[in-house]
Amino acid sequence: MSREELAAATNYSSATIKSMEQGVRMPTPRLLDQADVLFEANGKLSAAKNYLRREKFPARAQDFMDREAEVISLWW
Repeated sequence: MSREELAAATNYSSATIKSMEQGVRMPTPRLLDQADVLFEANGKLSAAKNYLRREKFPARAQDFMDREAEVISLWW
């Protein structure tokens, strides 16, 4: 199925589907449910909803946040 066909079947734009495929945007639970039915995945795509969660901090800040958790005090 092409990106455009998936977009039409799920009522998303093809640009939105593209950004989900490329990891720019997280797939929505609704998309996962609809794709599960379309591709006859028997619940495997719907089960991915359990793993959808945004990181609390962006990737570029992860190292800083790890250090921040270890800090007791900071002297300037």
